[in-house]
Amino acid sequence: MTQKLWVLSELFYPDQTSTGYIMTEIAGSLASDRPVHVICGPEGYVSANIDSETRLSENIFIERVSIGNWDKNKVFSRIVRMILLTLKMSLKIYRQAKPGDKVLMVTNPAPLLLLVSGICKWKKVKLIIIVHDVFPENLRAAKMVNDSSLIYKLLQRLFNSAYKSANLLIVLGRDMQKIMIEKTALPAQSIRVIENWADTEKVYPLIAESAGPLKLQFAGNFGRVQGLIPLLEALNEAQNDQIKMDFIGDGAMLESMQDYLLHHKLMNVSILPPFNRSEQLSVLNNCDISVVSLADGMVGLGVPSKAYNILAAGKPILFIGDSNSEIGIMVREHHIGWVFPEFGADLISFLKTLRPEFRPDIKHMGIAARKLAEVKYNKSIILYSYKNAIEAA
Repeated sequence: MTQKLWVLSELFYPDQTSTGYIMTEIAGSLASDRPVHVICGPEGYVSANIDSETRLSENIFIERVSIGNWDKNKVFSRIVRMILLTLKMSLKIYRQAKPGDKVLMVTNPAPLLLLVSGICKWKKVKLIIIVHDVFPENLRAAKMVNDSSLIYKLLQRLFNSAYKSANLLIVLGRDMQKIMIEKTALPAQSIRVIENWADTEKVYPLIAESAGPLKLQFAGNFGRVQGLIPLLEALNEAQNDQIKMDFIGDGAMLESMQDYLLHHKLMNVSILPPFNRSEQLSVLNNCDISVVSLADGMVGLGVPSKAYNILAAGKPILFIGDSNSEIGIMVREHHIGWVFPEFGADLISFLKTLRPEFRPDIKHMGIAARKLAEVKYNKSIILYSYKNAIEAA
């Protein structure tokens, strides 16, 4: 009997949100020489991020679960949606997977990881987990649960057991590998680092205007773990009219950010609506410096995937977060930007001193960033690493 490869992901083609895009590309690479069976949620999670032009491999067979029209933006509906999705996807893999099959999944939705890890262990199915989020530690970092509480300790035991049951964990950075070794006591060879990739064909440097204030840009999710209010506070303290800052996106912190701007009247800061993947080229090129930030306590718990297409666009990175995190290490190792471990005096001093005259040095770092994207984080290189790791598991 032929062993099957199953891919479990809430989001998949034609959804082009981050996870949907990543899992579609990985599945496409695996399907070059074998059938890939995908179990996923309904399409249209974010209607603006639908891509109907990409041609999907004929070796990919998709089964979608139906969960009804629950509003993902309302808390109760979102919870019901997650529960239904978890139960229905778990039931499908339970009914269809056979001993010796392989299941490749990501860590969202989190309850799916708990159920599927048990199913794979029971049915003697090999499990490969791509760790995008580390549960429940990321909930603690977002201040959604107290690490001394009984529920946190229970969740930690459950998720540690789920991670430990995998035949292979694929993590996005060296900091995350260290955390997962501590959580699971698995040997390093069972926890492989494969970074996100840069789409160097679709995102590349454009000739930029060299007049006016230096433009900084934060593009992506306005989440609780990005430290966006402290970043606004630093910009307010700097009071530098030689720089302009654009925040482009949406998320849980949007209203708080808008309130801060309204109250403090930051005239050199703008909040702009989110963009879809087809607009990345123009959006990521519309700045001199790109900002990537992570709040305190996030080291090892997540690696911002947007950093790699920032490299592809040839922009240096201003990273604010733990210097031992994957992006902090990368920026320091390759001299492609600046790293500040906190939203404090050193960052404020840096923001105060930025001037348009620095553009030649900034451009030089941008050239190095683009070269790094081409040589180390090229999409074909990273997908080849995924394919080798999954086939060997």
